[in-house]
Amino acid sequence: MPMSKFYQQILDNSPAEISVINMAPGKDRFTIVYINQTKANHFAIPVQAAIGKKCYQVFESLRTSDDRQDGYCSGCPSLEAYESEGREIHRDWPYIHPWNNQIRIVNITSRRIPNTDYVIEICRDNTMRRRISEMTSLLSKIESYQQIEELIHTGFLQWLYFDRCRFYRISNNGKELVLKSFKKAVETDEKNGSRKLIDIVTDDVILTRENSEADRALLEKNDATPKLFIISDVFDANQIPPSRFKHLVLLEQCHSTQQLQKRQYPLWLDLPISASGKIVGKISVDLAPRFTDKEAWLIADYEIESLALLAKTIGQTWENVRLLDVDELREIDKIVWVSKGAELHQVLFQILTTTCSYLGFEQSHIALDTGRGTVEIIGREYGETKSVRILSWHESICGHIIEKYNTEHQEKPSIFDPLSAEIKSSYKDIGDQDLQVQRSVKSCLVTPLIDDQGVLLGSWYLESAATQVFNEYLTDRIQVIALQISEAVRRVQADQEVKQQRDEAIKSKREAEITFEEKERFYQTAQHEMLAPIDPIAATFKLFKRKIERLGVQDRRLLQLADEGITHCQFLRYTFDNLDFLRSEPIFLNPTPAQIFKEVIIPVVETVREFAKEQGVQIEYSGYQIVEKYISLDVHRMRNVFFNLLRNAIKYSHRGTMIYVRGVKVTEGVSLIEIENRGIGVPEGWNERIFNLYQRADNARRLTTPGSGIGLYISRKIIEAHSGRLYLAHNHEPTVFAIELPKNTGAGNENRLDR
Repeated sequence: MPMSKFYQQILDNSPAEISVINMAPGKDRFTIVYINQTKANHFAIPVQAAIGKKCYQVFESLRTSDDRQDGYCSGCPSLEAYESEGREIHRDWPYIHPWNNQIRIVNITSRRIPNTDYVIEICRDNTMRRRISEMTSLLSKIESYQQIEELIHTGFLQWLYFDRCRFYRISNNGKELVLKSFKKAVETDEKNGSRKLIDIVTDDVILTRENSEADRALLEKNDATPKLFIISDVFDANQIPPSRFKHLVLLEQCHSTQQLQKRQYPLWLDLPISASGKIVGKISVDLAPRFTDKEAWLIADYEIESLALLAKTIGQTWENVRLLDVDELREIDKIVWVSKGAELHQVLFQILTTTCSYLGFEQSHIALDTGRGTVEIIGREYGETKSVRILSWHESICGHIIEKYNTEHQEKPSIFDPLSAEIKSSYKDIGDQDLQVQRSVKSCLVTPLIDDQGVLLGSWYLESAATQVFNEYLTDRIQVIALQISEAVRRVQADQEVKQQRDEAIKSKREAEITFEEKERFYQTAQHEMLAPIDPIAATFKLFKRKIERLGVQDRRLLQLADEGITHCQFLRYTFDNLDFLRSEPIFLNPTPAQIFKEVIIPVVETVREFAKEQGVQIEYSGYQIVEKYISLDVHRMRNVFFNLLRNAIKYSHRGTMIYVRGVKVTEGVSLIEIENRGIGVPEGWNERIFNLYQRADNARRLTTPGSGIGLYISRKIIEAHSGRLYLAHNHEPTVFAIELPKNTGAGNENRLDR
């Protein structure tokens, strides 16, 4: 088959495996007339050894005879392409590779060469994928941006056989693509198809959204989608099969058409590189020049997708390079994370010592913004290990950067000439002029220190005796370390704030404890002073009553007054018990078996009966034989419960009504006792609220009858401590409070009363 030398050179260097097969009926059908070097290398056979043989003898000798029909493989895509002139036949094709006896699945694209009996067959399988995998493996070992750039050119031009490759970096402002390197591959004199790379020298090529229509989406929308561009007024775009990556542009929309030789290379593939969600650059590769319809379909969409994945891996490597020098970062991390409780100056001195050692700088300092128009300079300088100074902004280059950030939000490091106006005006910051000259400083860098909330903490100054030391790679490293310094500053400051807050809290707690102790002593003294007279007064009334009885005085009114005095003393003691309950010290129950009516309810009824008469209310109790005879309870505390409930019932009953205290029933050892009255009742929605501390229903507040809002709260707590329930069974007409008490609440044990 006649073939131009140029055409053969393109096919020989293609990453796909290509063969040309004679499909004319007769004895020469299925005869190989050409295979490219890529396929010959893959099968480890010389090109000439394959030509003239049947395709299934060379490439598929181990396929079973069951798959053959009339001497050819069943479903042969090349035969189908021959019989369907003008159509491309795509098919996944499994067979056993004769070289390594492994099952292989390839995607075959077959197409009849117009006006001939030949079919060109292109196999795409792991050829490109394997090389992409090899590049990915090498990317995992990359340690610098320069190595990434070198691998891009080597991989795309020598392994993937593209013709030219351009590598662009995004500018600091994210609005331009700057051409960093431009190489092309040329054939060597060796017969193995190897290529060597040569640089293409151009003037500065800067692509913007204004001068490059092809890059508008990338620069405006951070679009990382791969694109196959075709200059439609130079190359016939109809020769390219449909592709979702295809984009048409005009020659006038392409920047630097002369330098980039766009007329000779009118078709190229753009692969944007993104890291941390942002575009950091792109790879532009030219496909073989002077395309015809024979070569235009040599790259498929899925291959572009594979290359896009490779570009993503490059982007990840790009990000990883920023995190290199692991020992250095680990050492700084160690300083940061063990800084708890340390002095900020000492932590920053340690970081400066570590970074200067790794980065090779002798002079470096950190300036922290005090927020008062000054900066605190923590430095590691010539002739001394450390120093601390306070300077105003205009005396400090770091202050200048802080001021610049506050006005312009400039987050990138700034590189200065040591003889610039900014540096000259800041000699107090970095040393006097004579010392500056003596140091032979050639370049200075200042980077803002910004925490993860975007708050400026200060800035970091470095100086070097080399002119171009602050290259792209080193600047990126410095920015990563700046983040660690910001973390250390924030961490130490936070620790100091927590320590200060803790000290203040401890001080406040101690003051509160002292105040509480004083109040508790006062309460105990007051309680003792108030309770002390009650028992003597009650004893006096009892003695007075006995004297009257002994003298035989027939004045019943005197006896009644004596009884009332004794009752009022008991009434007063119940009231003090309520106040005692609100104290902070624990109260413990002492439950013992007792008769609830005889030992609790009846004594309380007799105590409040006189108070009830004054309110025009009568009290009646019944059902004591129905409930449990003995119930384990704290008699003293339980009397307090019924005192509170009966006092409330008396206060809020209508005059002339009755209050009933009834033993209702016993269910599974739980006695139910109810207290019923007829009065103002409890409003809807207050069934639970009335048991909260200091809560009184609105209708109760409108009465002139005073109340504290603590009686029901205390009563429920005491009942619950006895494993019982106190609840409002009926709101109004009548109002009914129900008490449920189990027979055994732990008799003989001391139970703490939770308030």
